Amino acid sequence: MSEYRPGIDGHEPTAYYLALLAGRPVGFIQTYLLADHPEWERALGTGPGVAGVDLFIADEELLYRGLGPRLLRTFLLDIVFTAPTTTACIACPDIRNRASIRAFEKAGFVCTGTIEVPDEPGPERVMRVERAALGI
Repeated sequence: MSEYRPGIDGHEPTAYYLALLAGRPVGFIQTYLLADHPEWERALGTGPGVAGVDLFIADEELLYRGLGPRLLRTFLLDIVFTAPTTTACIACPDIRNRASIRAFEKAGFVCTGTIEVPDEPGPERVMRVERAALGI
């Protein structure tokens, strides 16, 4: 939990959100601009105006029920793409996490490749959605 304290306190540019369902916490979602993380931006080759997003659904009973794509889509429309300078959004789920990859696909993301990330257990799938693809 301490790893999130700088962002919660406003000392880091990542924004953290609690995902609620009927007022009950069910997950966690975060977003950030790749420009605020230059090494990550260079590794992904994203260019300006690209945000990143990560989603974690904590309630095991809610997995595989379509909640992930709905949360992602709502989050993209209500949070990520409200900044007019944000042109695209990137996510990098573990390539073995087929359910996560499918959730991002259902939310409009497309695979643009894979990337090896230091200190991660394996390669990650690079998923991207353009603002225009969402009709905004």
